[in-house]
Amino acid sequence: MSDYYQHADLSQLPLFKASSEDPVIDPPANATSTSRQAAKSIHPFTGGMRERVLNYLRQSGGAIAENVAINLDLRLSTTTARINELAKLNLVVDSGQRARTSSGRRAIVWITTDQKNAVGRG
Repeated sequence: MSDYYQHADLSQLPLFKASSEDPVIDPPANATSTSRQAAKSIHPFTGGMRERVLNYLRQSGGAIAENVAINLDLRLSTTTARINELAKLNLVVDSGQRARTSSGRRAIVWITTDQKNAVGRG
């Protein structure tokens, strides 16, 4: 990621704005009415959550979704949805490393794209 994004007020970028007028990414929903209602209710908050997840990954140097969720006091399902959105926008990537979850399973260690690029240059 460029220097601009490291120092910019991310809340002003469309990705992080909480606006239903110009959604960048809609929260996931399936065909059920309850899923659509849940997605609609969380939409105003997803931009801020994406920003928090991205900042946490940048500051921590990378983490599994479970650790992001714990440290940001978010549900794991919410955290993985925000990570998937950030990955679709190429702001976070799979580091290629795996770490154990609390249940002992291996999970992707996510890093920001700028961290991946820095490793590639180093």
